Parts: sequence; structure tokens; C-alpha cells
Amino acid sequence: QSGAYRILRLDGDAARDLLSSAVFIDLDADAIPARSSAAIRCSHIAVILLHRRDGAFEILVPRSYAESFLHWLKASAAMRNLALTDI
Repeated sequence: QSGAYRILRLDGDAARDLLSSAVFIDLDADAIPARSSAAIRCSHIAVILLHRRDGAFEILVPRSYAESFLHWLKASAAMRNLALTDI
């Protein structure tokens, strides 16, 4: 099967800062309005970033890279003393 994605949702006050450490686009609310998307690289993995109306981000990660992406996400969150839930 090709084209399968794992969808991760990041929300909360620190989600934008956490993502900003690995992407090369401006994640300010004025720069990436709600209900927009971007095909980007995050931690050297090509992902699709969706900015939801509620301010959360959904990250579509190719299933074959999901474990590598989660490893980066957990390490980056730990460096910032953030807790990840429901992983």
C-alpha cells in the first residue's frame, strides 16, 4: 500500500514553538491562517501540515517514517519540558 499517512495532532500553547524548531516556514497565526495547509519538511521528513480552525496543527506523516518522526517529536518535547499525551 502506498500513500498511507499517520495523522498526529499537536495543540496547546507550546505546539507552535515545538514545530517552529524544525520547519522553515513562519507559523505565526497571521502567516499561516486557519484551515490552510503546507507541504514541508519537518525533521528531514516530508510531511503535510494542516492548521485547524481551533488553532491546533495536524501533521500527516508517511506511515513508513512515523516512528522516526515520533522519535524526534518526543526528544524535542523532552528538551522543552513538555508532555506528550495520547501517542
